[in-house]
Amino acid sequence: MLRHLGVVAALSMMVASCAAAPERTRHDLGAFWIDAPASWSLTSGGMDSAAGHFTGERLRLDYDFGLYSDPLRLPQGATDVGERSVTVDGLPGRQVRYTLQRGAAEPMHYLGVHVPAVRATSMGRLKLTVLAVSADVEQIRQAEAVMATIRFKPVTPP
Repeated sequence: MLRHLGVVAALSMMVASCAAAPERTRHDLGAFWIDAPASWSLTSGGMDSAAGHFTGERLRLDYDFGLYSDPLRLPQGATDVGERSVTVDGLPGRQVRYTLQRGAAEPMHYLGVHVPAVRATSMGRLKLTVLAVSADVEQIRQAEAVMATIRFKPVTPP
């Protein structure tokens, strides 16, 4: 009897955790895919790169794939700084997180990932930068989970 209760409890937790995860939509952003919550809106554009942003509740997530993507240098006044090496779809990258306080406004939390060499071209290396910003730490956690879904498209020969 106790064994059956343990199984029921474990299944209940699994169902509850699945119900809490937002429904995601796969987005084709040119050179890569990313799975973002279905409730986020996407605006894309860019002059010399594939760039755009997602907007969610109290969150903005910018992306830039190109030759001149931001290497995520820390801005002046950044606090609660954290940097670490990460792997994005098998490629080495760097994750940064920090907080900025601007005047009396609530502090804004940032989380970014930079992959400095996604692929080589005759003009140089193509890079990816993704940067999330929100006053809500929980939204930053959700953005981190979204960043973990990045998958680069294979290069197709001409």
